[in-house]
Amino acid sequence: MRVVAWLVVGVISFVSGGFAIPIGFSLSLSPIEVYIAASVGSMLGLWVFLFAGDRLRKRITGQDEPDPPNSDSRVGKLTERYGAKGLGLVGPIVPGVTASVLLGLGLGMERGELGRWMTIGIGVMFALYCGGLWLLIEVVGLD
Repeated sequence: MRVVAWLVVGVISFVSGGFAIPIGFSLSLSPIEVYIAASVGSMLGLWVFLFAGDRLRKRITGQDEPDPPNSDSRVGKLTERYGAKGLGLVGPIVPGVTASVLLGLGLGMERGELGRWMTIGIGVMFALYCGGLWLLIEVVGLD
C-alpha cells in the first residue's frame, strides 16, 4: 500500500507540483516520504516539460534563442529584475511547476538556468511546505 501511495504522490506531483503534498499526508505518508515522493515527481516533470517545451518553442518560433521580453513592459521589467531565479524559487508552489516552466520558456528564459533555479526551488519550497503542513497537522490536529 505504501508503494501505491508513493506512486500516487509522485505522479500527481509530476503534473501539478505542490498540490501532491497534502494528498501525501492524507494517504498517511510520513513527512519525509511525502517530501521525497513529491520532490522526485516534480523534478522529473520539470525536466520533461522543460525539454519538451523548449523544443516546442523552437519549432513554433523557428528560432534557437528566444527573444527577450520588451524591457519597457511591466512583464519585461519583472523578468529583468527577478528572471529565472525569482520564478524558480516561487514558481514550484504558485503557480506550480508545469505552469512556471511554460511561463519561463514563453518569456524567453534560458532552459538551463530556469531548470537549475526550479530544481532549487522545488527542493527548498517543498521542504518548507511539507514541514509547515506537518506542523499544522501535528499542532492543530488537522486529520
